[in-house]
Formats: sequence, structure tokens, C-alpha cells
Amino acid sequence: RGTTFAPFLLMEPSARVAAQGGGGATARTDALSAYYNPGARGFQEASNAGFTHNAWLADIDYNYAAVAVKLGPAQTVALSVTSLASGDIAVRTPEQPQGTGELYSVDDIAIGLGYGRRFTDRFAGGLTVKYVQQTIWNSSARTGALDAGVIYELPFRAVLGASIANFGTPTSFDGTDLRI
Repeated sequence: RGTTFAPFLLMEPSARVAAQGGGGATARTDALSAYYNPGARGFQEASNAGFTHNAWLADIDYNYAAVAVKLGPAQTVALSVTSLASGDIAVRTPEQPQGTGELYSVDDIAIGLGYGRRFTDRFAGGLTVKYVQQTIWNSSARTGALDAGVIYELPFRAVLGASIANFGTPTSFDGTDLRI
């Protein structure tokens, strides 16, 4: 059975790809492309960086940054950071619906280290290893995750891409808030 952890990792950093329905498995133009398919790093022409900041409703901030560095004509390494922060939220209870005077926050972060390689002029693959942490007030959970992907350019200007994202190890929350 599968479970869901760290849904903030599903927030797309590229407005262009999100506007196209999230079909970014074949995108390969910049550092943000590796979010959709780590194999995109093999097709990158030069070192580059990409940054995204979104101010969501209720003062929630989403940030994504990726830096890709070319190691040669066929290899690229990358570092990415994803964060989601809620800001301070008032603690409310049925007895004190206007607030208890205490504040809590939700802070999520993922740090990824990736590698991509072009194996032929038409085929590339890549891998990203991530550390993922979610913190809600005094409780947190952390795990490791893996992204992997390949891209193949067909001779008639079509591109095939496949990727698996956020495949991780089991985890659970731990902290003083779970004693209630």
C-alpha cells in the first residue's frame, strides 16, 4: 500500500510547464526542467540556475531554487532546494476559538543533489537524491527520496520522456504534539 508524505513536493516550480498541464517529462531547457525529469540535465547546454517564489493564500510562501553545473559536454550536476512556510498561525481550540495566545507554523524543506548524463546524441538519463523534512509546530518527520528519469529524442522531432518522482522510504512524525 502506498501513503502520501510531503505533498509540498507536488507544487510545480515552472509556470510555463504548469500552464501546459504539468506535462514536463520532456522539458529540457533549464535547471527547473529537472524537477519534472532528472534526465533533462543530460541535454542542458550550459550551467544555469532557476528560482521560483510564490506567495500563496494565507501567507504561505513556496520557494524553489535549482543550480545546474556542466561538468563536460555530456554531464551535469545540480543542487535544488524546495521550501514551504506557513508563517505564524494562531492556535485555536473549541474552548478558545479566538485563539489561545500560542502560535505555530508549518515548515517543509527538501534538498536534492542530482546528476544527469547524455549517453548518445538522442538519449539521456538522470537521478536526484533528496532529503525531505516536514515540521508542524513541535513535531517533525524526515525521509530520503529518489527521482529518476530518461529522455529520448526521436528522429522526427518528437521526444519521449519518463520519470519517477519522490520515491521514498517509510517515515512517521515524531514530537511532543503527538501525545495529545
